[in-house]
Amino acid sequence: MFAHLAAVAMLAALAATPQVAGSANAATATRRAAAAATAPHPHAIEQAIEVVMSAVRLPDGPAGFLLVTACDGCAPVSFGVDARSIFVLDHKELPLATLRLRLRPGATYAATVIYASADKRVTRLLVTSR
Repeated sequence: MFAHLAAVAMLAALAATPQVAGSANAATATRRAAAAATAPHPHAIEQAIEVVMSAVRLPDGPAGFLLVTACDGCAPVSFGVDARSIFVLDHKELPLATLRLRLRPGATYAATVIYASADKRVTRLLVTSR
C-alpha cells in the first residue's frame, strides 16, 4: 500500500513539474512508479521466536502442537508439528523422541522456534546448551 501511495505521489509531482512532464525522464519515472505500484511486496516466509527451552512444551507425539510461552503472563502460542518439522540439539539433527531423551532435567537450554508464517507450522526447533 505504501509503495502504491509513493508511486501516486511521484506521478503527481511529475505531472505538476512542467519542465519535466514532457521529457523522456518523466516517461521513465512514470514507468518506474507504475511498476513499483504493481510489484509484489516482500513478505516473511518464516518467522522465529527465541526463548529458554523451559518456555517450550514439546508435543506428546511426532505430530501435534508445540506450545511456547514467550514471557511471564503471556498466553501460550501453539505451533503445528508434523513429519516435516526438524529438531536440532547442539547443531545435530535428531528425531523428536531422541531430543526428549537428551534434554537433561535442570539444564538450561536456549530454543529458537522457526515456523512458517502462513500456517504456524514448526519448520525447525533449534535447541542449544548454555
